[in-house]
Amino acid sequence: MARILALALLAAVFGACSGPDESSSPDPATLRGYAEEYVSLLQAKDEPGLRQHLGNEAHPGDAAKRLAAYGGAGWVLSDASWTSLAPRVYALSMVVSGPADRTTWRYNVEWTGERWIMAPLDSPPTGAATARPE
Repeated sequence: MARILALALLAAVFGACSGPDESSSPDPATLRGYAEEYVSLLQAKDEPGLRQHLGNEAHPGDAAKRLAAYGGAGWVLSDASWTSLAPRVYALSMVVSGPADRTTWRYNVEWTGERWIMAPLDSPPTGAATARPE
């Protein structure tokens, strides 16, 4: 009986140590399409579409802030690149050109297992803040 209990305990320990489900792992190559759609939604000033695309439901005003800052300004995505920061978390850089200038936007994005979620516009670049919440 003790052997059966020891084997069951061992199986539970090894099962808990197994890696994440690979079927829900992100495909970083999809970030290019995610970036293209982001710029397209900004260009179209599509607030409901942008809100859904961003996926950051805890920050419902984020889409409006982005549209006020960048919406309809003639931006064209010329390059997108990303760096893994942690499992499922990437730093996404988008090189965009507008009528007057060329700039790089940098955002952190996270894979939820089903879709990408972009950090709010006013997020610190490190992903953490030291300021007391208001």
